[in-house]
Amino acid sequence: MIQGRRKGTGTRRKVVSRMVSWRGSSMHSGPSAKLKSNSGVKSRRQNHQSANGRSRGGADYETALKNFEIALRHLRKQNYEKAAAVFEKVAASSAQEVAERARMHLRLCKQKTQRQAPPRTAEDFYLRGVAALNSRQLEPAIQYLNKSDKIQPNQEHVHYALAAAYGLQGSSDISLMHLQKAIELRPKNRVQARFDDDFQPLAGDPRFERLVGLRP
Repeated sequence: MIQGRRKGTGTRRKVVSRMVSWRGSSMHSGPSAKLKSNSGVKSRRQNHQSANGRSRGGADYETALKNFEIALRHLRKQNYEKAAAVFEKVAASSAQEVAERARMHLRLCKQKTQRQAPPRTAEDFYLRGVAALNSRQLEPAIQYLNKSDKIQPNQEHVHYALAAAYGLQGSSDISLMHLQKAIELRPKNRVQARFDDDFQPLAGDPRFERLVGLRP
């Protein structure tokens, strides 16, 4: 779920998932339709994650990231109250990047637990898109996110979420185009995508690995 995902004031969409996930999850923050990474990719991911945790605050960052992923799982199951409780905890953490994604996904959870008006603004369409993405309703997600991009172009979190949605749909070329744009607008998305489960369908694709820094 694109940090639910995913907004880069920080969601997935984990999405940080992507959100956000993203998600994230992130936050934006994040699919059941995922491919398993091979052992080489897992090894590189684990090694980098260890180094990344130290550079971003060690145990605090790792705890925030784990809680973000837990919140994304609740969000995907549409357990919005449980997800909101965990996102609130992450949003108050010292892991700034993960906290930013959590705040975006927290707004989504609160929106889902209240009566919704029709989407009007770019953020409204983005939040609807992330909700659809986290529920794996990919076609509506793409429609909402493209509408958000049309209203307000060049939002890094929207391109990130679109990259996750198109990747899960199997449209690798379009996914990579949006991911490249998201990274250009916000370089930290490179690391976010590297550990985001929403991009598992692209694992092993040399173009993806170059974009996220897994190969030169």
